[in-house]
Amino acid sequence: MIDRDAEIEIPIEPLRRREPAAFAMLVERHQPLVLGLCQSMGLRGADLDDAAAEVFANVFRAIPGFEARSTVGTWVYRIACRTIGRMRARNRRAVGSELPSEHPDAGQPSPLRQSEDAETYQRLWDAVAELDEREAMAIEM
Repeated sequence: MIDRDAEIEIPIEPLRRREPAAFAMLVERHQPLVLGLCQSMGLRGADLDDAAAEVFANVFRAIPGFEARSTVGTWVYRIACRTIGRMRARNRRAVGSELPSEHPDAGQPSPLRQSEDAETYQRLWDAVAELDEREAMAIEM
């Protein structure tokens, strides 16, 4: 159930003045939404926490430009979608650059196969990165 009255309680002007109490209220109110979105987009553990922190840092930086054409929750959600998508792309690039372990598991694919798979995945995600934001998000999800 959506609590639409909760949106009314977050005052816009104190947010624009960057008052800590107003921002703390915003974070408290929208943190479950952001964490849930991070999880639904495949983030876990420390990556989930880092993404949520990055989302709220971006929200804080964007507050002066908030025009109130939508609810605060919708605005935070949109920032979260963009931020989490960028973080997932960064994480994918970082995973491809990891060094292989010295003692691979017998059940692991050969280094040649891993290299071919990594190249295929990289080309695929490079193509996804060229799509518009909505199409890319649909594929990522």
